[in-house]
Amino acid sequence: MNFPGLEERPSCLSTDQGRGKQHVTDTDLLEAIRQGDADALDEVFNRYRKVVYAICLRVLGNEAEAENVLVDVFTELWRRPERVGVKSKTVSSYLLKLARERATEQMRDPSTCEPEAAVDEPRDGDVADGNSLKSPEASWIVERRRQARRAMAMLPPGQRVAVQYAFFDGLSHHEIAARLDLPVSIVKTRVHLGLARFRDEMIDRCASQPIAGVAPHQSKLVPSVAG
Repeated sequence: MNFPGLEERPSCLSTDQGRGKQHVTDTDLLEAIRQGDADALDEVFNRYRKVVYAICLRVLGNEAEAENVLVDVFTELWRRPERVGVKSKTVSSYLLKLARERATEQMRDPSTCEPEAAVDEPRDGDVADGNSLKSPEASWIVERRRQARRAMAMLPPGQRVAVQYAFFDGLSHHEIAARLDLPVSIVKTRVHLGLARFRDEMIDRCASQPIAGVAPHQSKLVPSVAG
């Protein structure tokens, strides 16, 4: 995975004498992040994503959960860069320590696997033709709506909010980033992970709860996830 599209703010990184960003120190990157330079966050992510992900995966033993914590770790760095130097002396030690803490918290805290939210039972008004509720097609619509709400409730909060803004409110990635005060890259990653998990949840639910009288091809209420 990667953070694409960190272009919304000009970079304040210096690449003197044609040297690449690999020659910029972590201290320089941290200072750039403190100035709101999303490009600096992208560079830190590229440097440490593999080791941070490895720690998360070792603790959690689950790739999807490890990816969630990975995004949270770098989101925390973006929002609170001043904590580097307080909790740890270097960017790398801060990230590794935070990864262990967040992964352990997720493993121990049952609330990180959120229970399904209560779902209101559908009313006749949920379908255009109230008299058609007895038809297989109307039953399919009502049941799939219920399953979609429950699948959304299973997403981690950050992913759920991003997906809701993107697909229910129709906001662009840049608009979501502005509302959440996050780099566009993190928003894109949250939307992608959220859609992937939503799709898996819906596939499982559609397979385990088929609706009598409805053809299998009608069960395509699941959005596709590119890339």
